[in-house]
Amino acid sequence: MLEHLQHARAIVRLDPETVWRLLDMPRALYQLGDHAGTMALYGSLLAANPDNLFLLRELHFTRLIESDAPALAARIRQVRDDIWKGAPPKAVAALLTRAGAGLEALQGRPAALIALVDKDVAAYDLGAGLLGTTQGRASVDLVFIYAMEYAWAGAEGPAIQMLDRALAGRSVYWPSCLPFGVAHFPAAMRADPRYAALWRTDPQRQELLRRRLWSIEHRQMAGYLPDGRRVTPKIPPAPRSGSA
Repeated sequence: MLEHLQHARAIVRLDPETVWRLLDMPRALYQLGDHAGTMALYGSLLAANPDNLFLLRELHFTRLIESDAPALAARIRQVRDDIWKGAPPKAVAALLTRAGAGLEALQGRPAALIALVDKDVAAYDLGAGLLGTTQGRASVDLVFIYAMEYAWAGAEGPAIQMLDRALAGRSVYWPSCLPFGVAHFPAAMRADPRYAALWRTDPQRQELLRRRLWSIEHRQMAGYLPDGRRVTPKIPPAPRSGSA
């Protein structure tokens, strides 16, 4: 991730306007443990791109996987009331509804979020997701996101099934949630024997875990060691000529 940060900073200098490229910076900082820096960059991106559905969904699930209900509630209010003055566009309103369901899940009422994901998975299996989405994600990456939403809604079985499908499709869309990551899947899911089995069934998955653990042990990215200790690398300052 330290090497990734170098690339992300270079991209920002080369193209300081395209949101797809600028998103690389907060993602890199997040996996390096700089939470404040991550959220500051997300905030500036949201101010400049208030109707970007890709960004809005990322903001939703980032707070969801942190189990931070107050922060998620504040983000919903910001988008709905501060940015759109209570009248967001239809597509934005739909994402706010999903974020609201995520908030309910964090507050102990997961039914709405599970129902939304169930509906999406059914549509996906009928072919709705095979060509990607207007939000710009590859179809298999949606399966990884479904795994995240199921997991934080407390639906461990469906979450493991979706994660297995995502990994089979070679999607590790949100690395922070993978083993040892700064926002790894909830404890109940990680304690399920089916979760551990996912990583024993494929040599490439085993190699992925080996590389991730090496990166954390050598302070190349933030995360948790097997004994539970958190590691946060030192982030080098940006070059003087850079804008990130």
